[in-house]
Amino acid sequence: MTGFIVSGDNRRDSYNEPDAMKEALVARGVPAENIVCDYAGLRTFDSVVRAKQIFGVKKVVFVSQRFQNERAQYMATQCDLDAVSYVAKDVTGRGGLGTKLREVLARPQMVLNFKPLATEPKHLGQKEILPFQ
Repeated sequence: MTGFIVSGDNRRDSYNEPDAMKEALVARGVPAENIVCDYAGLRTFDSVVRAKQIFGVKKVVFVSQRFQNERAQYMATQCDLDAVSYVAKDVTGRGGLGTKLREVLARPQMVLNFKPLATEPKHLGQKEILPFQ
């Protein structure tokens, strides 16, 4: 059986990426029991490392904007994950400009996280067994 891990930020009561993604998938017909929320995916780095170390996946599909997928693909390679990406529609307006500016710093940080720094996710946690493995 195939399932989804929806990973993202939920540090504020008014902002919960994993729950929003799960709701969108359920609204499109995905059974809720095939979706696991990763509330500790505060950064793309955390989401990718946790997919391997916490959820034990070997193959992953990223669905995000091109800039994010490019970083996620690099990180997946570093984690020895078999990964493919599907590009979602870009964010436009002020939000889109903010993500492009953030990317200027995110790219060098991505490389540093793996090579010289050997960074760990902010919240690694206990291993979890996926209901759909």
